[in-house]
Amino acid sequence: MLDPVLRFQTRTPGVARYYLIATGTDLFGAPVLWRAWGGQGSRRGGARLQHLPDQATLAAALELQLRRRARHGYRIAPVG
Repeated sequence: MLDPVLRFQTRTPGVARYYLIATGTDLFGAPVLWRAWGGQGSRRGGARLQHLPDQATLAAALELQLRRRARHGYRIAPVG
């Protein structure tokens, strides 16, 4: 089950990119970090589900992704 999603997007002229992040657990209760990315109106993009050993590692991985998105010009946007 995944918890609420964080949505990031850029407003670069001519390019609208998005990045989604969600956390949760797999069927066995292990923490997971789900990420999806792409360009609006584009077929390019992808997704990744990362299995992590514990909640502390999940928190560190989430913090790393938040810093990376900010560094690449993404800003948090409303989900929906």
